[in-house]
Amino acid sequence: MARINFLPWREARRQARRKEFIVIALGAMLGAMAVVLLVGQYLDSASRHQSVRNLALGRQIATLDEQVARFDELKAQRQVSMERLRVIQGLQGDRHRGGRILEQLVHVLVDGVYFTEVAMGGQTLSIVGVSQSNPQLAELMRKLAASDLFEAPTLEQIRATGGQAHVGAFQLTVAQARPSVAGGVQ
Repeated sequence: MARINFLPWREARRQARRKEFIVIALGAMLGAMAVVLLVGQYLDSASRHQSVRNLALGRQIATLDEQVARFDELKAQRQVSMERLRVIQGLQGDRHRGGRILEQLVHVLVDGVYFTEVAMGGQTLSIVGVSQSNPQLAELMRKLAASDLFEAPTLEQIRATGGQAHVGAFQLTVAQARPSVAGGVQ
């Protein structure tokens, strides 16, 4: 014969499943809270670690900025020193220039031509003198143009002096040639 169970087994089964669901839900909730707490702690730790790294990097950047500022100062001082060196080298190169100019004037001087005044203003040399003839004066100007110290002689004035034929006073200007600097400072 068939056995019939009138006990509320379905109700008991439902209660057991409900308890099991609540236990699983509470376990899942506690597990999720633990995961959230652990992730939060990890992120806080990573954030603190990054803040410490940022502070260290900030200090290093400040140190490097000071070094860059010192480097810029040294670079400016170097530039000033290089400019001074260029001036000194220019003065050193021009030291014997006056003597060379006078020596060159002696070499280009033509017989029959006499200088009465030689004046230097900047890079221009002004010469006042007397010539016995115009061809001699022309020869002087050719020699001045061919010289390595002078360029572009220009006859400013020529006039006959009283009484003597073919004798004339002249005034001319000549530019000083700048020698090319080989092996200059960089």
